[in-house]
Amino acid sequence: MSFEIVYTSSQQGLHAGSRGFCTVAATIGIPRQLMERLESLSGYQHQHPTGSKLNPVNFCCQSVRIQEETFVVLSRVADAGADFSGRSNKIAHHLALSLDEVRLTNCSPTLLLSDPDFWFTKWARSPEWLPANRLPKPVSSGGIPANAWKTAFGDAGWSAVVARSVENDFEPVFAIVPDGCNVIGMVHEALQHLSTRIQWRVSFSTYFTRSSGGDCHWRFLRDGMAEATAVRNRPVGIVIDVNSRLSGVDQKRSNQPSLNVDSIDESEDDSNEQPEGQEGFDRRPVTRSQMRRREAGARSRQSRLAAKNPRERRSEREIPQGRHTPTPKAKKLETWWIVTGLFVVIAVIALVVWLIWLK
Repeated sequence: MSFEIVYTSSQQGLHAGSRGFCTVAATIGIPRQLMERLESLSGYQHQHPTGSKLNPVNFCCQSVRIQEETFVVLSRVADAGADFSGRSNKIAHHLALSLDEVRLTNCSPTLLLSDPDFWFTKWARSPEWLPANRLPKPVSSGGIPANAWKTAFGDAGWSAVVARSVENDFEPVFAIVPDGCNVIGMVHEALQHLSTRIQWRVSFSTYFTRSSGGDCHWRFLRDGMAEATAVRNRPVGIVIDVNSRLSGVDQKRSNQPSLNVDSIDESEDDSNEQPEGQEGFDRRPVTRSQMRRREAGARSRQSRLAAKNPRERRSEREIPQGRHTPTPKAKKLETWWIVTGLFVVIAVIALVVWLIWLK
């Protein structure tokens, strides 16, 4: 069963006594823990003044685990103008799909996120409970403008570079894009290199900020934001930078081998075996600590390949070749054993002489 919530600023929330930023709509019977988790994914950072059409929409797909059940969450978080008090507002609409529903879905998550009739873009009515099993209808692929990568970066082949990150244990991807890009189209083009089953394992955010509240494999950052500056100062994983594209210094695209889609599917099937009934979709959500470890591993990968571990070199020098030279402590212990042995021998000889004398 699927569940959804709508989170925005309102004078009255769905629960008694709630106001301000709160849940104003939710599916009947939604678990409390799931609702709280979805609320935590509702962060949004205005890049431009409130109400500006330049403020990007964050389309997001990620998995969350509530007790023993995993959900795949599709989200639309965006600017919503000014609220009832005149302050900046946002609206977040989340849809949590069960794994059974995901298995029955034969389309890309981007096609569900593009349904204009399902996703709330504003809320100007009283709080309400939503009926169960409300689902978006997938739009046709023609409903998403094509050539998004070529328009933004001058080369449609970047979509294959992003998709190839799946081969390397979902290596994190950071794409720094300018304003006005069709980012949902860029994600859709990259997902087309993967099978539908693998597409739903990829988590992505079309407008990733520190306030987003989740971790994603594919993060699209806006040029000029603090997050983009941080990635430029300390790049990790795969970084696709619009500034590098403009200056002509980025050679990552030309140095990449061709993408083998079949190898991606087979490797995922072999390396991510799931218990019966899970069929590979029950992938635990990536935590912040796990993502930090992956990013640290990506930073050190090149240095490990370039040189041996200093500890290994040090240990090689410490291992002497040839005869072993005992330490002073070993010499002292050896002397003690010799003295003790001589004392025992003398004692035995004295005992034998005494026994002979008695006879």
